[in-house]
Amino acid sequence: MKKIVCLCLCSLFLFSAAACAGKETEYVEPSLNGSLRWEEDLPLVKFPSAAESVDYIDSQSLNYDVQLLLSSVKSVVNANQPRIYTNESTLNYIQGSETIPSEAGTLSDQNWLDRLGYEYTEFTDPYEIVKKYSSEFTEAVIYDPEVVDTMNLASTYAGLHGALAVSPLVYGRLCQIGVELDIIEDYRGRFDDKIEVYEYLYDNLWEQCTHRLITCISNDFPGMVRDYAMASKSAIVWLDSLIAEERQLMEKFFADMVPGESAFLGWFPAGNEGPFITLSSQYGVFAVPSDYCENFSFFSGWGEVTPAKLAQVPALEDKIYVSVIISDGDNHQYMQHRMLEWWETWKMRMKYGMMDVFPISWSVSPSASVTQAALMNWYFTDTTEIESGTTVQDLTSFMTGPSGIGYNYPGFWEDKDAVKKIYAMTDKYCAETGITVVNNWSYGNDWSVGLTDQEKANMYAEYKNVLAVYDQSEMTGVNADSGLLVSYLTLPYTFEGNDESEAVSYVSDAVDIFVEQGEQGTVFVKLQFNPWDTIEAQKVDMLETIQKLYQRVKFPESSRDQNTFGDYTDVIEFVRIDEMAMLERQANGLSAVR
Repeated sequence: MKKIVCLCLCSLFLFSAAACAGKETEYVEPSLNGSLRWEEDLPLVKFPSAAESVDYIDSQSLNYDVQLLLSSVKSVVNANQPRIYTNESTLNYIQGSETIPSEAGTLSDQNWLDRLGYEYTEFTDPYEIVKKYSSEFTEAVIYDPEVVDTMNLASTYAGLHGALAVSPLVYGRLCQIGVELDIIEDYRGRFDDKIEVYEYLYDNLWEQCTHRLITCISNDFPGMVRDYAMASKSAIVWLDSLIAEERQLMEKFFADMVPGESAFLGWFPAGNEGPFITLSSQYGVFAVPSDYCENFSFFSGWGEVTPAKLAQVPALEDKIYVSVIISDGDNHQYMQHRMLEWWETWKMRMKYGMMDVFPISWSVSPSASVTQAALMNWYFTDTTEIESGTTVQDLTSFMTGPSGIGYNYPGFWEDKDAVKKIYAMTDKYCAETGITVVNNWSYGNDWSVGLTDQEKANMYAEYKNVLAVYDQSEMTGVNADSGLLVSYLTLPYTFEGNDESEAVSYVSDAVDIFVEQGEQGTVFVKLQFNPWDTIEAQKVDMLETIQKLYQRVKFPESSRDQNTFGDYTDVIEFVRIDEMAMLERQANGLSAVR
C-alpha cells in the first residue's frame, strides 16, 4: 500500500507542476500512442491495419465495470494493432404486419464480423482476454463508484497515459489473477458531484488532451465509443446544455477548440439535441454522433472505401419526380444498428414480394470512411438480387446526414470562414466516398443572412464535386460561379408515425403544380423519413408507411386518391437521390454531372 501511495503522490506532484507550467505556455497538441494518426483534414483518429484474425467476446451480459475494463484494454491494444472486438448489442428484423420468411434467417444470428467474413477466436471469460494482452499495459486509474462521473475522469487520465480505467473491485480481481498494475491515479473520495469532477478535468487534464476532439458520453456507457476516445487522448465529459452551470463549463471546453477543425464524439443528455447542436455550432464544433458505436478502435483500422456507384444520367422528361430518403446517417452508430435493421428488412420484403420494388435512398456520414470503412463498403457494394436483373445496388443511393461531414447547424456558426472549412471538408470526403448530395440543416437560421452575393458564391465554391445541397428550409438557387444546385427537402423529416398521409399530401401538391404548369415541365419531391421512433414503439413500421405512400400514389384505389393521382400515375416516377440531383440540375440549366 505504501508503494501505491508514494506513486500517487509522486504522480500528483509532477502533474501539478506540469499543469501550472502549462498555463504559462502555448497549448501543444499531444502526440498519439501506438500506431495511431490523425486523419488528414479531419479531426478523427485513424487506427493501424487490423490483424488478420481477431479475439471476440460477447459483452452484452457483462456488468458495467467489466465492460469498462474491456474498453480500456481495447484502447491500448488496438492502438498498436486492432485485435479485440466486443459485441455489445443484438440486431433483429423489424416486424410489422407481416413476418420475414424463416428461410431469410435472422439478423441476430450474425455480428458484423460474421457479416463481413472476418476470422475470430471467441472468448467467454473477459479476464482471459485481459491476461492474454497483459504485457501491453502496466498501469491503472481507479474511479470512484460513489461519484460516477469519475469514470469519465479516470478514462480521460488513463487515455493520456496508456493505462486502464477500472473500478476498485475490478482492480482487486486483476490482482487475484496475477495482472499486477501500478495505480497512477485514484479518484476515490475526492469529489462530491459532477461539476467538481469536470472542473477538475478542465483545470488539470484538458491542456494535456487533444483539442481537436472532445467526447460526450454518459457513464451508463462504459463500453461503446469509449475505447476510441481514450486512444485519441480525448477529454471525456457528460454535461447538460439545459443546465446553466453545466452549459457554462461545456462552453469553456468548446472555446478552446479551433472552429471548423474540431469535433465532438458521442451524444448528449436526452432532450438536448437542438440546444446542444446549436451550442456546438456557435463554437464551430461539429458532432460525430456515436454514443452507441461499437468497436471504432477496430473498424477504424480495417478497409478502404469503395466509392458508391453513381446512377446513369437520366433523361429529363415532363414528370413529377419523387425521392424517398431514410434519415439520420449523420449518426455513426445508426450505420451499425438501426440502418442495418431497416436495410435487411427492406431487402427481404422486396425479395419475398412483401413490398413493391422501387428506389429508396439512405443518408450516411462521409466521415464514416475513417471510423468504419468496412461497414460503409458493405452498404455501398450490396448486390443482393431482388428480382431478375435488379439488385439492391440498383435501387439505392446515398446523401450525407445534416450537415455534411458532421451534425451541425451552419446557420448558427459565428465564424463564417469556419463554415467554408466544413464545406471543403465535406466536399473532399464526399468525393472519396462517391456521395453526391449534401443534406444541409440550417435549422431555421439561414447562414447566408448578411452576406453579399459574392460572399455566398465563395462559400458555395468550396463544393467542387457535390452535385446538390438539399436544405431543410426553403433555400433555393443555382450558384453560377460554382455550378452547384441548392434546393430543399420537400419533407425534411416525418413525425407522423405510421400515417403516410403527410407524405402523400406533398405528392398531391406536386400534382397540382404540374397541372398548373399545363402538365409540362418538372416537379421535384424529396421526402425524408424518420427511422427512430417508429421502431422504438413497435407500433409503427416506417417501411410499411413508405409502402402505403407508394401504393396510394402509383396504384390509387380510394375515390379520393383516384381523383388526385388517377390520371398521373404514369408521370409520377420514384428515383434515387443521385438521380434526383442530376434531373434537378438539368431542369435548372446545369449539366447533370460535374
